Amino acid sequence: MLPVDLTYAELQDITYEEFYDLLWENVSENIVSTIYLDENDEYINSMTFDLYRLYQMNCGITIRVLGRILESSFFNMFRHKPRTENSLDNYYN
Repeated sequence: MLPVDLTYAELQDITYEEFYDLLWENVSENIVSTIYLDENDEYINSMTFDLYRLYQMNCGITIRVLGRILESSFFNMFRHKPRTENSLDNYYN
C-alpha cells in the first residue's frame, strides 16, 4: 500500500488501480459507502478515471484534495437529491 501524501514526482507512475484505492481511502465511508461504490461500479469507475487523468495532467493537485472534492460533491448530491435525468435530453427529443 502506498502512503497517501507522496509527491507528484513520486506518483508519476501510479497505476489506475493504486489511484482508485488511494482516492477512495480519502473519502469517508460515512458519506459514500462501499455498498454505494459496489452498486454504482460503472459510474464510480468513470468518475475515478476522469480524476485519474486530471491528476496525471496537473502536477499541483493531490489525491487528498480530489478526495475532499468527491466528498463534498457526494455529500451535497445525497443531501439535495437532484434529478438524475439530463434536462437537455428532453430538449433534443
